[in-house]
Amino acid sequence: MHYYQESLFPLSAPQIPKPTYTLSRSALLQWQGRIRAWQTQVLAELSSYDFNPFQLPAYPMEFYRSTALAKLGGDACIYFIIDRSAQIILYIGETSRSHQRWQGQHDCKRYLARYCQSCFSQSVPVQITSSFWWYTSRARVDRQAQESRLIHRWKSPFNQENWQVWQTPFVSMP
Repeated sequence: MHYYQESLFPLSAPQIPKPTYTLSRSALLQWQGRIRAWQTQVLAELSSYDFNPFQLPAYPMEFYRSTALAKLGGDACIYFIIDRSAQIILYIGETSRSHQRWQGQHDCKRYLARYCQSCFSQSVPVQITSSFWWYTSRARVDRQAQESRLIHRWKSPFNQENWQVWQTPFVSMP
């Protein structure tokens, strides 16, 4: 006797296209270039009392999956999400729980995925890292005020306050 089991998925089933979040190569490079030009100007204007986020130790973007982060310096911090290849700060955030902040949902994860997909599809190098500045206030209001000053100074494109400045395409893509 010969037994035959039909497929649960017929061969004629329509293929659902995967969404794409890409820009043209020139549009992507121009977008990065405008941000880099602004942030390079900010770097040139830093005083000896300021810190340079690009000189902070870099950690993998998946820092939130590591238990080692909890031992780095403390809980309260201001953190920076940086594309080291493009030399641009993409996002600035603050938290009182550095080892837990990105464990759940975080809109910036989605923006980064779209940004990376655009870079990969256009053969634009990308190296996303995270850096932490531990010398911030434990008081939430003070820390948030400092975060706000940094967001406005560096004009990080994935922070909502700067979406209109850079016409950030990765936050509004489906």
